[in-house]
This record gives sequence, C-alpha cells and structure tokens, in this order.
Amino acid sequence: MEKKRDRSNETIWNRNRWVKLRTKVWNHYSAGKFVCARCGYADQRALSLDHIEGNGAEHRRRVGSGSNLYRSLIKEGYPPGFQVLCMNCQQVKRHENNENANNENPKYHGRVRT
Repeated sequence: MEKKRDRSNETIWNRNRWVKLRTKVWNHYSAGKFVCARCGYADQRALSLDHIEGNGAEHRRRVGSGSNLYRSLIKEGYPPGFQVLCMNCQQVKRHENNENANNENPKYHGRVRT
C-alpha cells in the first residue's frame, strides 16, 4: 500500500505566503493602518479588499481572485480604485450603490426578494 504524502508543511507554507501577499496589499491600500476605511474596525478576520467603483466581479474574471488578485495588484504597481473595508461596511456600500452581485446575471433581473 502506497503511503500518502504529508502535505501539512506545504499547507503552512502556502498559508504563510498568502498572508504575506495580503498584508503587503492591505498595507498599501490602508496606509499601514489595517483598519476599515469607513468605520475604523480593526479585526483583520473581518476585513477585505474592496473595489471602490464596484467592479469587483468583472476585475476578478480578468485577473482571478485571492492570491492571483493580490499578485496582479502588486505587479501593476498598486493601481488606484481599492480600499480595505470590514464586511459590514462592504455590505452597506453594496446596498447603497446597488452593487448586488446578481445585477450582472440577467437570470435574476426583475426578481423581488421577500
């Protein structure tokens, strides 16, 4: 019987690499503060990168998400149009700007949520 390869060290290495990428990008877009740009919330477990113009789905289709997105931002020299927001402020912003993810899918047009 073939022994399974232990990938725990690879998982740790990949996680550390992801955290370094995210930290580098968040550091730039939050001016080193690592807080929500709207409310100042500082718990990194609830922070994420926001596309200011609400074009995140289209941008992610082009460059990918996660580490691919972060690598592309670094490679492009940190282009403008991004900010660090907490998830609550992201949801409020999406509601205020009518940035519902389903708006891009014609299947959902005209539906009313109850």
